[in-house]
Amino acid sequence: MLINNAGWDELKLFLQTTPDFWGKIIVINYRCVLNTCYAVLPHMVTRKAGVVVSISSDAGRIGSMGEAVYAGTKAAIIAISRPLARDHARDNIRLNIVCPGLTQTPLVEEMQQQEYGH
Repeated sequence: MLINNAGWDELKLFLQTTPDFWGKIIVINYRCVLNTCYAVLPHMVTRKAGVVVSISSDAGRIGSMGEAVYAGTKAAIIAISRPLARDHARDNIRLNIVCPGLTQTPLVEEMQQQEYGH
């Protein structure tokens, strides 16, 4: 079983962000999913069994203010998981996506304390 649970964000309106900021979020939130799936799926294919659960976000389904880049990476997790599930159904590998809404965590508390322009 593989659980893709990495995630990071900072509340910022898109025009307050930079390419370096985008890169950090893309690497942590999306590229890590690509890397772990690429590393683990061949072993699951060989065994003809496996489960991959990727944690996305409600922001990836509907968007959320101050999280344009974050929402894009979480939408990308949804977008890659669906075709991977189809590709590997014949290998008896299930890929599921969980899209929780806002959950009170230390990161969310920190983000809520930040101020950003409107």
